[in-house]
Amino acid sequence: SDLPADVRLKMEEAFAEAMAQSRADDETEQQQYADMLAEAQGRYEEEQTGQSTAGEYGEAWARTAAALESLGDPAALAARPFLFAADNPFMDAVRGAQDLTGGPQQEALAAEAQFAEGVRLFEAGQVLDAILAFEACLQLASSGEATEGMQAEAWRMLGACHAEQDQDKLAIECLERAISQDPYNLEALLALGVSYVNELDSTRALRNLRAWVAHNPTYHGLEVDANDGYGDGSLMDEVMQLMLKAQEHSLMDSRTTTDEGTQGDPDVQQVLGVLYNVTRHLDSAAEAFDQAAKAQPSDHAVWNKLGATLANSQRSEDALPAYHRALGLKPRYARGWLNLGIAHANLGRPKASVRAYLRALELSPQADHIWNYIRIALSGMDRYDLVQVAAKQSIQELRDAFPSIPNDDPTALLTEA
Repeated sequence: SDLPADVRLKMEEAFAEAMAQSRADDETEQQQYADMLAEAQGRYEEEQTGQSTAGEYGEAWARTAAALESLGDPAALAARPFLFAADNPFMDAVRGAQDLTGGPQQEALAAEAQFAEGVRLFEAGQVLDAILAFEACLQLASSGEATEGMQAEAWRMLGACHAEQDQDKLAIECLERAISQDPYNLEALLALGVSYVNELDSTRALRNLRAWVAHNPTYHGLEVDANDGYGDGSLMDEVMQLMLKAQEHSLMDSRTTTDEGTQGDPDVQQVLGVLYNVTRHLDSAAEAFDQAAKAQPSDHAVWNKLGATLANSQRSEDALPAYHRALGLKPRYARGWLNLGIAHANLGRPKASVRAYLRALELSPQADHIWNYIRIALSGMDRYDLVQVAAKQSIQELRDAFPSIPNDDPTALLTEA
């Protein structure tokens, strides 16, 4: 809504004062502050105008509540129609370049070609285009003779795209569809567990991580003794005990020794890292992700998980090298830029944080929540004039004060205040 400038300024000043009194050094609290700013504007508008927030903010909350409600039962979520992009140039290109009158078999071949193109674009960091390619693949596959396995992989990759864009709700919707078609898709189960953790739904996260162990042929048959006198019978205890058994099993397997000398299955280390994050044993989580990153040094997402865990444990300075490694591997990684910005904000470097946030928005323009982080940083800098600019969500109008990062080099921000 268009609040008067003086009203918005007072609101931002009050919020900046609250921030100064209670600074956060972890991403979870920073997200809460970002949410608080949006909520505060709605409350202030209601107080000043006497009008209900059933306007813009009321509608926004209604959409959010509906989205949360729609998560409901995962099976129901996977069964409901998926909203594909209305205008998809990849679908248009397929129709224009190929004769699809050959029936389902021809459409299945076209779907496979779009899947391959989506993977290529994803690996190149062209995630927005990759999303459209995977959507085209799935639309073609649904009417063709593509196997369920291929469709499950397409849903998994579409979920991975949304996760990279810091859009976990969309990622969950896609990953649940992948699991519904292939319950043994281990990568989808692990990714789903991570996204549910990000959405603070620990129960569903644990269920998917338990399924990862149960469906993994390497660890099939592992069981937890419910009468050992040590466990508490909770789902968390069951999954943790299963993963510790899986870790013990992998450590005894010489095949899991890497060139770097680390031992154990790196996927087990990742699952343990997620579990320790759920229980807030962040030092153990960081150690697990560190082992996974050393075993999989080319996996940008693992380095990002390590960085986020270090930042969440109030070690933002230590998190920077991990984020740098992630972005060095994949410069067009929106979630990595967002997390790097949060780390710089935690370290009292607001200019660096805004530049990182803007880069994340360039890569993931639909991630509107990033604007809340920008407004928080600008408020902390007393740049209320730019808060007005940020309210218009115009990246270009902020570029004079916060120029682009040369060559997407994250280390360039180290010299920024």
